[in-house]
Parts: sequence; structure tokens; C-alpha cells
Amino acid sequence: MASDQPLQPTSVPPADTSGLAAFLAWSGLLLVDFWAPWCSPCKALTPVLHELGKNFEGRVRIVNVNADECPEMAAHFQVLSLPTLILFRDGSVLDRIVGTRSRRELELLLLKYLP
Repeated sequence: MASDQPLQPTSVPPADTSGLAAFLAWSGLLLVDFWAPWCSPCKALTPVLHELGKNFEGRVRIVNVNADECPEMAAHFQVLSLPTLILFRDGSVLDRIVGTRSRRELELLLLKYLP
């Protein structure tokens, strides 16, 4: 059963300049999930991301950003629909997914960018 709460595998930087800087300074793969509590597809994606977070622990960092609480960050990354997943490596955007995907599709995406 999907929770109304966001995934909690890691802390999410605040939606100010330091939070944005933290994303851009992160070394390695970082998957950012832009979501909102009212978004049903976001809720459906939560357990998938939680499972991926466990399976890729130590290789990929997964964080959630509530787009309603962090509109500046969502605007900076041109998030227009939810959920939006943005994959970064060393501060550069590698890929972007809008909408839900299966666990396998997301797993293949992460594997594509892992060494």
C-alpha cells in the first residue's frame, strides 16, 4: 500500500540556493523525484523508488523534492508535470522522465549510467 508520505531514504536539501548547490555538487548518480502529496501517480511511484533505493544503495542516491514546497527548485529544473524524475551525475543532468514507469524501466535507466 502506497504511503501519503514521500520516500525517506535520504534527506532532501532545502529549496534555496544551498539546496540547489547541493544537487549540483553531488558526486555520483543522483535521482531526484519531484512529487506532490495530491499527485496519485507520484504515490504509485513511491514504493518503486523505495525498492530501487534499497537495490542501488551505495551506487545511486535517490531524493524526493515536494514541488509544492520547493517551487523555486522545480522551476529551475523546468518541472512542469508530476512526477518528474531527473537523473544527475556529478551535477549534470543525464536523463529526465515525466510520468510513472515500471520498476524494470527505471532499473534499466540506472544501470545504463552505472559504470
